Amino acid sequence: MAEMITRTVKVTIEKEIKVSFSAELGTPESIAQWCKGLWEIEGVDDIAKYAAEQAAQGAAGCNLDGIGRLGTEHTWFGSKEVKADTLFEVLDDCVESEIISVEG
Repeated sequence: MAEMITRTVKVTIEKEIKVSFSAELGTPESIAQWCKGLWEIEGVDDIAKYAAEQAAQGAAGCNLDGIGRLGTEHTWFGSKEVKADTLFEVLDDCVESEIISVEG
């Protein structure tokens, strides 16, 4: 086996993401359904945070529990453009990295 170089790298990613979703998700009835069928949330801000976290992790084009298909104004899924139920826009994107451990 060839000699390997190993580094442990700390990567910090900070994104500012704007999300837009149907006002229907913010009704008391929808929040109660969310808590009953998915997981406990306190309100619409928790839905916004969930959508933003999923967008930051690269879930564009995916159909997600509670918020439907997540995407941008023009999201491609495979070879065709699909309409998203929940929209996002990355407003700021900052990636930093540093070596925290050197082996070999």
